[in-house]
Amino acid sequence: MIYFFKFVLFVFVISIPFKNTVYQVSLVILILMFFLHVYLNKNYLKLKLIYLEFKNIIYIFLLLIGTLSISNLININLENDSLRALLSFIYKFGLLFFVLIYFYAINYFKEKELVTYVLLSILLQLSIGVYQAIVYHDVLSDIKNISNGITGQTFNRNQFGLIMGIGAIISLLYFKEKFIKILFPIFILGAIFSYSRAVWVAFIFSIVLYGIFNIKNFKLKDIIIIISIFLICLVLFFNIDSLSNRFEQLLNANSSGRGEIWLHTIALIKEKILFGYGLDSWKLHQLKNYSNIHNSILEILFVSGIAGLIVFLLIFITILREIFSGKNYLFLALISYFSIISLFDNSIFYSKIYLSFLIIFCIFIFKNRIDKSSIKGEK
Repeated sequence: MIYFFKFVLFVFVISIPFKNTVYQVSLVILILMFFLHVYLNKNYLKLKLIYLEFKNIIYIFLLLIGTLSISNLININLENDSLRALLSFIYKFGLLFFVLIYFYAINYFKEKELVTYVLLSILLQLSIGVYQAIVYHDVLSDIKNISNGITGQTFNRNQFGLIMGIGAIISLLYFKEKFIKILFPIFILGAIFSYSRAVWVAFIFSIVLYGIFNIKNFKLKDIIIIISIFLICLVLFFNIDSLSNRFEQLLNANSSGRGEIWLHTIALIKEKILFGYGLDSWKLHQLKNYSNIHNSILEILFVSGIAGLIVFLLIFITILREIFSGKNYLFLALISYFSIISLFDNSIFYSKIYLSFLIIFCIFIFKNRIDKSSIKGEK
């Protein structure tokens, strides 16, 4: 069963950016395997130990579900499907976290295996993106023609940039590995040519934060390599017109319509400040053709009000406490990257790519609770 699990987990991680049937089916299989394994092995004691170790997270998650349920109930509308959105959020992201924690606790996979799966998933998207660039933009003869950014199979430059940024930060976290050193500049180039300004901002901030906490662990050779990569990136920005234009838009605080969305959202929030409008309600109030709010804080306030914002702050504080208590400062770069990205793109409730990868990295952060307890090991 363990090898079948590894295969399904691999398929799931690979399929996250595609958001297709394979993603849905592999997720369902992972969850079914969890229930089947517990039942067949009568592993109820293991579940109890996991509950005791993670009960604060379980309580906060239940509090979030309760808050979202209240928001949905007081905003019942036949034109939206808030219950379905809530159930989808629970099993796609909440249940996924505990399923992965359980299988990690019984040694069905290791951290390096999951990191490898993630890197392969990102490399696959990069390969598709490069192919698209060659076919549609003639990247070999005139790279300046990539004016709208590479998208990969996500068909969205911001999603592609998000994935490339994740790859670059993972490469930096595991920079001591020779093969991963090669991937670092490749993923950076992928992020640059996504033309996603939110990714650029989040990545730079995360790298600075990473350097502050980890500069002592770098060799002089590694520092020279990283600085050289960034100097090359600057040359690209100043010599490719389409990149220069996007960078100029960033410096001029051109929000591409986000400012208008945010003002509209703030006006709506004021009307229902306590519990918001509930899940799947933006489509009833959205401005023009903007499909989401493009800001996690405003989205939380819109969906679940101040009550929901308090719960999300508890989640964020819990993650930070876990990082600092375990002295895993390297993960500050990852969390800051995801946090900053969410202020401009992605949905904190619906974005499959964003939330699925975030859940996976939360496994890395909280795995120390398993490693340091009596939970680890097969039954």
